[in-house]
Amino acid sequence: MGLDGVELVMAIEESFGVSISDEEAEVCVTPALVIDTVLAKLRLTEERACLSQRAFYFLRKAVIEIVDAQRNCIKPAGLSY
Repeated sequence: MGLDGVELVMAIEESFGVSISDEEAEVCVTPALVIDTVLAKLRLTEERACLSQRAFYFLRKAVIEIVDAQRNCIKPAGLSY
Protein backbone atom coordinates (compact mmCIF):
# COMPACT_ATOMS: atom_id res chain seq x y z
CA MET A 1 0.00 0.00 0.00
CA GLY A 2 1.37 3.38 -0.96
CA LEU A 3 1.46 6.57 1.05
CA ASP A 4 -1.94 7.68 -0.29
CA GLY A 5 -3.47 4.43 0.93
CA VAL A 6 -1.91 4.78 4.36
CA GLU A 7 -3.19 8.36 4.63
CA LEU A 8 -6.67 7.22 3.60
CA VAL A 9 -6.72 4.43 6.20
CA MET A 10 -5.55 6.85 8.90
CA ALA A 11 -8.26 9.34 7.92
CA ILE A 12 -10.91 6.61 8.01
CA GLU A 13 -9.75 5.47 11.43
CA GLU A 14 -9.85 9.01 12.77
CA SER A 15 -13.22 9.90 11.24
CA PHE A 16 -15.03 6.75 12.32
CA GLY A 17 -13.19 6.07 15.57
CA VAL A 18 -12.13 2.58 14.49
CA SER A 19 -8.84 0.76 14.20
CA ILE A 20 -7.96 -0.98 10.93
CA SER A 21 -5.08 -3.43 11.01
CA ASP A 22 -2.51 -3.62 8.23
CA GLU A 23 -3.95 -6.99 7.20
CA GLU A 24 -7.48 -5.57 6.97
CA ALA A 25 -6.24 -2.55 5.01
CA GLU A 26 -4.47 -4.78 2.46
CA VAL A 27 -7.77 -6.55 1.72
CA CYS A 28 -9.66 -3.25 1.20
CA VAL A 29 -8.92 -2.84 -2.49
CA THR A 30 -12.31 -1.38 -3.49
CA PRO A 31 -14.53 1.29 -1.90
CA ALA A 32 -17.14 -1.39 -1.20
CA LEU A 33 -14.63 -3.47 0.79
CA VAL A 34 -13.57 -0.37 2.77
CA ILE A 35 -17.21 0.38 3.56
CA ASP A 36 -17.85 -3.24 4.60
CA THR A 37 -14.81 -3.19 6.89
CA VAL A 38 -15.84 0.07 8.55
CA LEU A 39 -19.47 -1.02 8.87
CA ALA A 40 -18.46 -4.29 10.49
CA LYS A 41 -16.50 -2.37 13.09
CA LEU A 42 -19.26 0.20 13.67
CA ARG A 43 -22.04 -2.36 14.01
CA LEU A 44 -20.60 -3.14 17.42
CA THR A 45 -21.69 0.33 18.58
CA GLU A 46 -25.13 1.87 19.10
CA GLU A 47 -24.71 4.22 16.12
CA ARG A 48 -28.06 5.57 14.85
CA ALA A 49 -26.93 7.28 11.63
CA CYS A 50 -27.07 5.63 8.21
CA LEU A 51 -23.59 4.16 8.25
CA SER A 52 -23.37 3.27 4.57
CA GLN A 53 -24.28 6.83 3.57
CA ARG A 54 -21.82 8.25 6.09
CA ALA A 55 -19.10 5.94 4.78
CA PHE A 56 -19.79 6.82 1.14
CA TYR A 57 -19.59 10.58 1.68
CA PHE A 58 -16.46 10.27 3.79
CA LEU A 59 -14.74 8.06 1.21
CA ARG A 60 -15.74 10.34 -1.66
CA LYS A 61 -14.33 13.35 0.17
CA ALA A 62 -11.08 11.52 0.93
CA VAL A 63 -10.64 10.31 -2.66
CA ILE A 64 -11.26 13.83 -3.99
CA GLU A 65 -8.66 15.27 -1.63
CA ILE A 66 -6.02 12.56 -1.97
CA VAL A 67 -6.10 11.71 -5.67
CA ASP A 68 -7.62 14.95 -6.97
CA ALA A 69 -10.66 13.21 -8.49
CA GLN A 70 -13.71 15.09 -9.69
CA ARG A 71 -16.65 14.96 -7.26
CA ASN A 72 -19.21 14.05 -9.93
CA CYS A 73 -17.14 11.01 -10.99
CA ILE A 74 -17.67 9.32 -7.64
CA LYS A 75 -21.28 8.30 -7.01
CA PRO A 76 -23.16 5.31 -5.61
CA ALA A 77 -23.82 2.47 -8.06
CA GLY A 78 -27.14 2.61 -9.84
CA LEU A 79 -27.47 6.40 -9.91
CA SER A 80 -27.57 8.09 -13.29
CA TYR A 81 -27.35 11.75 -12.36
